Amino acid sequence: MLTRHGQPVARVVPVGYRANADEKRRVLHAVREAARSKIDAGPDAARSQDFLYDDDGLP
Repeated sequence: MLTRHGQPVARVVPVGYRANADEKRRVLHAVREAARSKIDAGPDAARSQDFLYDDDGLP
């Protein structure tokens, strides 16, 4: 209890539910699996600027 001039002004309490290590591990695993399913290789970095130039090498 926090007081001001001897009068209670605030009560300190826990913020809320805290997950244990197993629950945190399950959530992290689920997030990683979801991210893994959304991975897209995308364009090859070696060819990534090809769209900037035409067949003659001009912009």
